[in-house]
Amino acid sequence: MTRHSADQHDTPQPLAAFLAFVFPGLGHLYLRQRRRAAMVALGVLGLFVTGLATAGIDAVDSGGWYITRFNRMTGRPAPFTRTDGDPIWFLGEMFCGPVAFGVDYYHQTRLKVLDNTDTLRTALPNEIRDPKTGRPIQVRDDENKTALQFTDPATGRQRLSTPQDRPPYVKPLARVAEIGTLSCTLAGMLNLIAIIDCAFNRRREEDEDEGAAS
Repeated sequence: MTRHSADQHDTPQPLAAFLAFVFPGLGHLYLRQRRRAAMVALGVLGLFVTGLATAGIDAVDSGGWYITRFNRMTGRPAPFTRTDGDPIWFLGEMFCGPVAFGVDYYHQTRLKVLDNTDTLRTALPNEIRDPKTGRPIQVRDDENKTALQFTDPATGRQRLSTPQDRPPYVKPLARVAEIGTLSCTLAGMLNLIAIIDCAFNRRREEDEDEGAAS
């Protein structure tokens, strides 16, 4: 028989809710609900990865608002003053936890360019990114697309651009971008439901699968 009397009452479980935010399914695993943990992890991460596979890393784009806020709190110089992005959609995506923040941080700091007006933006099709400074380098003419001479950031030498000189990524078509962003946002909303479920659940003394078998 399953020992229901030994279970904890349905009191708030802040640790389980925190673990559910840290990684989808981890909160239910802490509550010894392995099947539910597996379903949550598969559903949330499946939707999130589907969004990235559909629209690329552009599906997760906060605009770096938490980076500027962190710099203000710590007194560090602001790395940029203006930025593009989808901060409203990221408010839903961020409930996927560190996974979403990690993808977005890599997007902001490793793939976007910082132009002369201190605006953090996506590189244009005729630009590449200097990995040392994050500044854009124009490698082709905007009008006739002819190759230009530029200083290669890897070697420090002047050379003529080739078709292999491309921006870190290219934005997808509008409809594709919307589908990818929506998928990642739904993943965050789904994990928010899982977080709330963990917060008001009970931790069993034995795993639910073992209890069902007995």
